[in-house]
Amino acid sequence: MDQNGVRQDETRSMYPTYVISCSAFIAVFLIVYLIAFFITDDFVVRPHVEDSYYHITDEVSADAAVIYNITGDTVVAGKNITTPKSIASITKLTAALLAYPRLDETDITVLDSVDFEIEATTPLRLGDTWHTSDLLAYSLITSSNRGINAVGRTIEDKTGTSLVDLMNDFVRQHALVHTHFINPTGLDAHDTLAGSESSVFDMAKIAGIIVNDQPELAEQTVHEKGSFYSLDGIQYDAKNTNELIGSLSERILLSKTGYTDIAGGALIMVVERNDTLFALVVLDSTRTGRFEDMKKLLLLHKEIEQEKKVY
Repeated sequence: MDQNGVRQDETRSMYPTYVISCSAFIAVFLIVYLIAFFITDDFVVRPHVEDSYYHITDEVSADAAVIYNITGDTVVAGKNITTPKSIASITKLTAALLAYPRLDETDITVLDSVDFEIEATTPLRLGDTWHTSDLLAYSLITSSNRGINAVGRTIEDKTGTSLVDLMNDFVRQHALVHTHFINPTGLDAHDTLAGSESSVFDMAKIAGIIVNDQPELAEQTVHEKGSFYSLDGIQYDAKNTNELIGSLSERILLSKTGYTDIAGGALIMVVERNDTLFALVVLDSTRTGRFEDMKKLLLLHKEIEQEKKVY
């Protein structure tokens, strides 16, 4: 026994228990930390972007731009490629990506008064009845906010999940960490809050998914013009909001414009060159400057390929 009256063998027997308890506590803490690290929004495993690409400076006026090789999964050239920006109506591409495979020829959408609470320039009419797939195609070409909102209501009625939730689940699953959606249209939520946010890199990746997995959906975005009919027999003529459609020599596989006060001008296109697919994206440009920026990106890409620059 020691001077405190405790047998020394009893004292010794307490140490292993203490050590085991501490070890167990540390193990549990590490497990909880690792779970949090890999599954929570604050600890998303972020994709690595190689830095060996041509860095765009004053070649375009847009604050962010990218030329992305979809086929080779590499960045060819870029400017602020992972900087989050408001993307305006380019949002509708992700909305369509999630809505399209959930629709069939029996789905019907009726334009409701709630759709007419949304800012719009297209001439859709209250009470119009559409095949939902036709309304989606019309909304992509004309960038109809009311049309996309109505499609979103149909998806929620059919699946029990809002289209915006499906969109945000999708970008989380694909580790597109710079992207978040508040609404399916891309309209500014209010004067200081964008309706959606992404980076040129994330949007290029989404474009690649669309052209590879849903080429028939992508094809709907590149018509220069067309006529659509509601089930009420009303004809709607559509003109593509991308003024470059029909004026370029490249084969265009996907196109979408965007513009809001917060976002400025936005434009995304996928083109094919030498059997290789490239996504080109400009964000935070101007209403007219986005088209000039896209032409400059296309020219820059040709120069890069011709000169075979090493980065």
